[in-house]
Amino acid sequence: MSAFLAFRNVAVTVLRPHCVRGLPQTLPASTRGMGRWVKNDVLATQGTLKPEKKKAVKETPKPREKTTAQHPKNGDIPHDLVQVASADGTTHQPQRLSHILDSVNMTTHVVRLVSHRPPVVRILTRLEDKMNQLASKAAKKVEGAQRVESTTVQLTWLTSGADYEHKLAKAREELEKGGARVEVLFKNKPRVRYPSRPEMEEQMAQVAAALEESGTEWKARVIEKGRAYLYFQSLTQKARKALPTREEIAAKAKEALELAERHALAQRRSQTATVPNPKDLWRQ
Repeated sequence: MSAFLAFRNVAVTVLRPHCVRGLPQTLPASTRGMGRWVKNDVLATQGTLKPEKKKAVKETPKPREKTTAQHPKNGDIPHDLVQVASADGTTHQPQRLSHILDSVNMTTHVVRLVSHRPPVVRILTRLEDKMNQLASKAAKKVEGAQRVESTTVQLTWLTSGADYEHKLAKAREELEKGGARVEVLFKNKPRVRYPSRPEMEEQMAQVAAALEESGTEWKARVIEKGRAYLYFQSLTQKARKALPTREEIAAKAKEALELAERHALAQRRSQTATVPNPKDLWRQ
């Protein structure tokens, strides 16, 4: 028995590994010196890590909402201090917009911004405000109708036949509308040699002769790098549209306000419609 025990001790000594891998001497910074894994906030409370300083957030007052309207009204006006303008154009001392809004009956009047620098408002009746809007819209429409329209007609140096006639007809049509300008552009096709300068001038003269009854050249001809330009404008101008009279604008404004009032009344009625009594439904 003693011999067996001695043999076992020798075998264990021989077979046991000589180097045993131990635990790492260094642990992560979050757990160094601790016997277990914990979170950083726990280490901070125990003094192992420095607590992170929280940045103080300054509360800023909410800015007034911006509006895309050029002349906003009432609560959409983006100014706190404004001047009130009279009908003759004189302005008064700056006042707080909130005080002005509190003193105005919003069911019959409107506070409309007429200038941003300095902030100037006018107190108008709803009818006057609507008339001003319609008058401004009519003036812009008339101005847009008088604007000169510009069109470009493109030709190549090889354009001929029906295509050539179609392009010239299009140029005549635009010029005969009145108040229009047409730019005729000659350009070369890719990988095709463009004609000589005398040949270009000859083709340009042919087009100018074809359009002389519909328009006149208002700008000098241009030839550069295989391209050429002719500039024509109509012989006549567009007939200027007359602005509506003040009486017509007032009638349209009244009609628009009445329509808006009817829509608002119908909406209020739909919102205040009474809900059926459950007892009445049960009786039915």
